[in-house]
Amino acid sequence: MKKQLIAAAVAGAFALPAMAQVTMSGSIQSGVIDTGAAGAKAVVSPRLGGGMNAINITSSEDLGGGMRAGSAFQLRFDATGANRATSATGGTPLFHAARVFISGAFGTVNIGKIIEEANCAYDAWGCGGGAGMIAGSGGTDGLIFANSQDRSISYTSPTVSGFRLVYQTTLMAPAAPNQERSLTTLTYANGPITAQYMLGEVQDNGKQNGFGASYDMGFLKANIASAVTENSAGAKTRDMMLYTATMPLRPGLTGLFGYAKDKRQAAAANTRWAVGVNYALSKRTTLGADVFEQESVGGSTGFVLRARHTF
Repeated sequence: MKKQLIAAAVAGAFALPAMAQVTMSGSIQSGVIDTGAAGAKAVVSPRLGGGMNAINITSSEDLGGGMRAGSAFQLRFDATGANRATSATGGTPLFHAARVFISGAFGTVNIGKIIEEANCAYDAWGCGGGAGMIAGSGGTDGLIFANSQDRSISYTSPTVSGFRLVYQTTLMAPAAPNQERSLTTLTYANGPITAQYMLGEVQDNGKQNGFGASYDMGFLKANIASAVTENSAGAKTRDMMLYTATMPLRPGLTGLFGYAKDKRQAAAANTRWAVGVNYALSKRTTLGADVFEQESVGGSTGFVLRARHTF
């Protein structure tokens, strides 16, 4: 008994301070794609969806009183090289995000390099590239912002009656090319219904806005979204409507459907459609196959065979 008491006293005297909680997560998705363009061949895609090829590292500590603080990083990569900054198909930095955050009952404040909000939730492919309506392979692209803002600050409100507000803006020197960017997102989620409105502006370079809505009926989840881009003169350069859906076909098998039309594109290149399936081998590993077509001169039907693993 005395030995146990002595050991406990020694351990207490040399106890280490509380450590921050560190978590790591991420995923990788790769596959074979034929874009359907004239003369195109099937190749191993370097990356099918930037956000699906990433490692996330988060560190946080309890400040007491319901408050937490910490940092978060995201590293993105592709199949042609671990550092996309040196990849022939990349060009973006290895660290796609690096931010410090403080959160509590007031919401969350971030400062640093911050990933912008996106409308990827309304794409059946989740902005996974290839056949996706919002961030697919060339042609029609309904992605709203979703970049990484350098030297920025953001605020995320608490969720109140299903509503959540996010405001993000850069704080940098005004000289070119350091153009100020800002993005406001209002999201509503209640049961099977989700809706989102986004408005983004770039100093001296126009703005983007979009709306998305989703309804989960159990046997079918239907999505509708819009994407509009205006230049600095106020003229629309993109005016899209997107319709997508996912449908459980059997345990582990999900069907994917999508159609998009850009009213500002030429008549021969304004429509995109796709169908696909996801098959879950496990909770973390999924196989997929898609067929898609983007209207264009000399274009034809393309396909994707893909595999994804999350951790």
